[in-house]
Amino acid sequence: MRYLLINILFALMLSGCQNHSDLVQQSYVDSIVKNFNPEKAKAVNTAELNFWKNRIDPNRPGISNELKLAYTFIRRFHLLGDIADLQKAERVLNQIDSLYNHKEASVYLSLTETALLQHQFPKAYERLQKAKQLGLEKYLLHSFTFDVEFELGRNDIATYNLSQMKSPVDYGYHFRRAKLFHLSGQPDSATAYMLKAASLADQNQNLKAIALANAADFELHTGNIKEAVELFQTCLKINPNDMHSLMGLGTIAMRTEQDYGSAEKLFNLAKSNYKLPDPVYKLYQLAQSRKDKAMEKKYASSFAKLASQKAYGKMYTKYLIELYTGVLNNPALAEQIAKEELTNRSTPQTAAWYAWALFCNKKSKEAERVYKQQVSGKPLEGFELYYMGKLMKGINKGYTAESFFKAAEENKFDLSPAMEDDLN
Repeated sequence: MRYLLINILFALMLSGCQNHSDLVQQSYVDSIVKNFNPEKAKAVNTAELNFWKNRIDPNRPGISNELKLAYTFIRRFHLLGDIADLQKAERVLNQIDSLYNHKEASVYLSLTETALLQHQFPKAYERLQKAKQLGLEKYLLHSFTFDVEFELGRNDIATYNLSQMKSPVDYGYHFRRAKLFHLSGQPDSATAYMLKAASLADQNQNLKAIALANAADFELHTGNIKEAVELFQTCLKINPNDMHSLMGLGTIAMRTEQDYGSAEKLFNLAKSNYKLPDPVYKLYQLAQSRKDKAMEKKYASSFAKLASQKAYGKMYTKYLIELYTGVLNNPALAEQIAKEELTNRSTPQTAAWYAWALFCNKKSKEAERVYKQQVSGKPLEGFELYYMGKLMKGINKGYTAESFFKAAEENKFDLSPAMEDDLN
């Protein structure tokens, strides 16, 4: 009977592997790499930048052309991942703000957006309050308030503002509703609302692709691999320069098919064409999957060096804590940056990072206190579920640890490969 059981389990394992087999085909990856050419998109963006620059009369400065120049810099940031483009956009916006004696709400809304993109959440809140004082139309008031309060972890306020936007035909409402469902651990509803948002994007292909990429993330988090692949591929048809979707496919090739060659091609393609540190983090994960300790540490060190640059502020705190409590073994630094993050946004997630960093830095009692006061009973995602399971195990609360580990297993694609191996 024992051998029969082993044979059945082996057959099921093979069946599971076949379900994922060739979802990210090598020929597809090779075609992406061979035909990848961002020059057209760069040229279009450069032409737009020059157009709006030439429309600006230094002797008669205004607001319309200047705002459009700032937006074009923001689009360039999304295209190339160069944080300097966000800073250029902010310089233009600050010039307008000064010129108009700090009286233009639209400028403060744009500055709120650039602050959110840089994870400067208290600054985003301050800028939004200024815009509100100057007067906002109802939809902008509630949509921007949702965005800021959601990031700050004030979900009751975010939920109220979302209720004021409710509409069966509004992209923004469905997009934000999906984010709330995801946070509360309702992945099916999150995906459904995000796909509905995509269907409401009308002719705006950029908005459609953003919603589809988010839906792909939700599908990936819950293990719906085939659906995630199809969505990422659709995004790349809309925007061949979509680095998020490209790296998403690389992650699937790496995690579900162990096709490390294809994953490496996609991550290196992103690394060569995108200035943010994200592709280097993916290469760190790839080294983990390959059990290559030397390369794992090399890429971890490289990512930490890049992500710790002043220009990125607190954009990569979550991942730096992972590295400093793991392969880079600097728990004191992990504790420091986790504590600093709490001043940026105090949420159950960031409190979980802090509790984990404290535990790794041999401060178990303080870690347990933070857990009880700020984390226990709150919605968490994969990273935090895993961390809290490890924390509970470390303080001999095995039953609670088991609950966290089971929940983390349901979100295993949020975890790095070494975390998943440890969880297994």
